[in-house]
Amino acid sequence: MKNIAMSILSVALLLALVACNKKDDEEKSMPVANNSETVAEVNTTEQTSNNSDEQIILDIMQEEEFFLVDLAELEMNKDASSKNSDDKVALVHFTFNAPNSAANAQNEIEKYTTLLAAQIIDKNPDISKMTVFWEAPELKEDWNVAKFNYVRTANKNDMTLKNTYFDKTVFN
Repeated sequence: MKNIAMSILSVALLLALVACNKKDDEEKSMPVANNSETVAEVNTTEQTSNNSDEQIILDIMQEEEFFLVDLAELEMNKDASSKNSDDKVALVHFTFNAPNSAANAQNEIEKYTTLLAAQIIDKNPDISKMTVFWEAPELKEDWNVAKFNYVRTANKNDMTLKNTYFDKTVFN
């Protein structure tokens, strides 16, 4: 009888340990649905204080109807160059999945990036810098074809486009 009780106790303890490990794994990454209804993982690093920053960007994507755009990765980091400890840097990785000409794809990528930057101004004053990376597998496989760097102005009422990169082998 004593052996049966010990066996049951051992199994219960083992199940409790497995459940705790599973909960820790779920907290490390959060699946999010994107517009093409596939699942991407939002990178939540130790530097991120909460998930509200990520949710703001996901809400903007939904509100502004980012069609045929997938969120591949999203990382929020503390802005080490800022004196304000709440300032963050957003690294946003999108995939543009529309079968389009390079010119049309470039226009759409610019439009979605501008919409995101304009909405961030009002919805999250803590994002001081934002870099948006774009892949367009229909035009070039496994490669960033565009990158936009934004910096919030000193009065925090505007986001300025600091530089833009378009892959010259894709866009003329």
